[in-house]
Amino acid sequence: MLVLSSSQKAYEYIRGKLLAGDLPPGTQLVNRALAGEIGVSCVPVREALSRLSSEGLVAQVSGMGTYVRRLDPQELEGL
Repeated sequence: MLVLSSSQKAYEYIRGKLLAGDLPPGTQLVNRALAGEIGVSCVPVREALSRLSSEGLVAQVSGMGTYVRRLDPQELEGL
């Protein structure tokens, strides 16, 4: 049985919601709210959002938070 780390669990959950379109472009991603949904602390969510930002799925705006990016069709196809 495969056991995911808290960070991996948060990453898979958020990425899945992004790719399914459950989080519309422009939506602010709030660490505490996501942590509660996933059942982990805020640290794994922060790590997951950082990873998703490096992949270009979300945008981290200094002092404002993390938001779902609007992807063009070519970017979506690449995923």
